Amino acid sequence: MTKVKKDVEQQKPLGRYLIEAGFISSEQLKAALAAQRSGKKRLGEILVKKGWIRHQTLDYLIEKVVLPERSSQKNLRLVQKDYQHHLESVNTNQLVNIPRQKLEIPVSPYKTTRLLFYIAVALLGAHLVGQFTEHFLPNYFFRNFIAEQLNLDRELNIPTLYAMGLLLISSILLAIVAYAKHVRGDRQVRHWVALSIIFLCLAIDEITSLHERMTDPLRSMLNTNGWLHYAWIIPGIVFVLVCLLVFAKFLKNLPSKTRQLILLAGVIFVSGAIGIEAIGGYYAQVYGEQNMGYALIAGIEEFFEMLGVIIFIYALLSHIDDAMKGLSVRFEIVAHRPPNTVHSS
Repeated sequence: MTKVKKDVEQQKPLGRYLIEAGFISSEQLKAALAAQRSGKKRLGEILVKKGWIRHQTLDYLIEKVVLPERSSQKNLRLVQKDYQHHLESVNTNQLVNIPRQKLEIPVSPYKTTRLLFYIAVALLGAHLVGQFTEHFLPNYFFRNFIAEQLNLDRELNIPTLYAMGLLLISSILLAIVAYAKHVRGDRQVRHWVALSIIFLCLAIDEITSLHERMTDPLRSMLNTNGWLHYAWIIPGIVFVLVCLLVFAKFLKNLPSKTRQLILLAGVIFVSGAIGIEAIGGYYAQVYGEQNMGYALIAGIEEFFEMLGVIIFIYALLSHIDDAMKGLSVRFEIVAHRPPNTVHSS
């Protein structure tokens, strides 16, 4: 890189030239400057009048040394200014013309759902192992804590967070589809938006257990038992029927593959959330909840719910891939290049 002085020295005073050339002394210069401050004469005139330098010598020094050097300094400042403008222009053009690097993240419906399924299976296995150790093995360090953290029938633990995550993913995918449909002018946008909101509410319910808090009040009010031991099942069934009525036409207008997958996901999810839940309620009323049998039923119930949501996610990803010809989510990164610096010579 070409080196240019960052700061150019100020013009050298005439007195300094005279001292460097040996024509006057420092004391003579100080005296002449003092006389200049008290009067209006130039420094050269004062020096000539005092007889410290001849007029011809002063003219010769100014013409041959002072003026050429000051002219070169002025030219140097102009060169430096032009060079700075050039650097600024180059840096600006570099930032404008830098090609944007596009980072594309491909999402495979099959691979994604397969991974989610494996995690669900692992959580079911961990739940069963944890419950087995809690009911049949001697107590050991952190045994109960680990069993609780892996218990599919408990809240605010690892399986609950995973189940909530699945519901949130579904809600986000539904929102993405809704936005894409809106851009394309699809008339069924409101159905996709409604489904996104429903799954968001299900995610909140999963972490807060709002539906389970309805059990005791409803059981007392309706005097339910047996298969309806968990009385929240009643409003749950009503909710499912209402959804079927509201979304029947919407489902009918979906592509065949998407419709079949969504219906399969719904059947599996409802079978777990309501069907196996009813079996678990009957079992809990007869044998209680603190045994391996109930832990097995509860684990299967939660697994069915997760499996239903995973299939639903697969249905959405497949719908995006097939019916909507895919969607691209891109992160555009503009590379930052620091501006060129000017080094002092």
